[in-house]
Amino acid sequence: MALQNKILVTGATGFIGSHLANSLIKKRKAIKCLVRESSPKVAIDYLSNLGAELVYGDLLDKASLRKAVEDIDTVFHFGGGGRVGMPKEICFKINVEGTRNILDICLEQGAIKNFVHVSSCAVMGNIKGDKPADESYPYNPNDITYSKAKTETEKIVLSEKNKLPLTIVRFPGVYGPPLIKEDANRIDGVTPALMMLSAVKNRQWMYIGSGKNLVHMVYVDDAVCGLILAAEKGKTGEKYIIGDKKSITMEEMVHTIARVLNVDAPNRHVSIPIAKFFSMMFELKSRLFGGVPRMSREMVTGFTANMNIDISKAIRELGHEPKVGLEEGMRTTFKWYKENGYL
Repeated sequence: MALQNKILVTGATGFIGSHLANSLIKKRKAIKCLVRESSPKVAIDYLSNLGAELVYGDLLDKASLRKAVEDIDTVFHFGGGGRVGMPKEICFKINVEGTRNILDICLEQGAIKNFVHVSSCAVMGNIKGDKPADESYPYNPNDITYSKAKTETEKIVLSEKNKLPLTIVRFPGVYGPPLIKEDANRIDGVTPALMMLSAVKNRQWMYIGSGKNLVHMVYVDDAVCGLILAAEKGKTGEKYIIGDKKSITMEEMVHTIARVLNVDAPNRHVSIPIAKFFSMMFELKSRLFGGVPRMSREMVTGFTANMNIDISKAIRELGHEPKVGLEEGMRTTFKWYKENGYL
């Protein structure tokens, strides 16, 4: 497959999607972005100023998708997502039904040469054993709505691999400076970097459990490069994990953040059962009084999962080579958040 010149990006108002749109424009690619009428004005203005063609629509509206896919060769499909506190039915609807809809329109259109579906390592869940897991690891989503929705979505995409040239890219934790300055809740909903930087900076961080569970990150520029490589070199019907060179412990990541902030590394811990109890209280408060819970049981599950991941397939088949290490990436990220008044 090859990266074509007429490209559709769904979810371009999001964190990774906006970075991809920016990168494609710099490569002089003609791009369309599917945006909703309800999308933040600052995001719409950003994409418009880039020179992207905007198509107003919704993944749940097939008529709008026909217009979006018209004259398109390549689709990067981010659309969907999920945030803390998002109702289960909505998360499944926009991810599963929305993806089914755009696949149907691409099949109907019949001219798509490349469909890149953006997924998550969350479909692998809590990875067992000492060996890093690769793309062959079975689906094992944690008890998290987003993880389960992404798992069902991947299965739907792969069911069309004999009818549509497609690849799947899975990301672990993606972090970096946003391109679109929005409210902190929206940014925090995409990446935990702001929440972690803030908690360590204000000496509020507490490990849930031992802090020895493995996590995996990737800087947003490397994530975008991986997406483009998947479009250019990916084999149809294949899955690729795009991540940093290796997994690290949660403790190592927090210590790195502490160095970036020039503060003492935190060493307080709370047990998983106690963390889940207080999360239930936060969730109850949110249901009664509105807002997003400070912590949820799903977040506890996510922060304690073991994500020991092997990226060798992407290195071997795509030429993926992460260039930005965690400390360098976190310094750049912290600098942006500080300069823009978030920290």
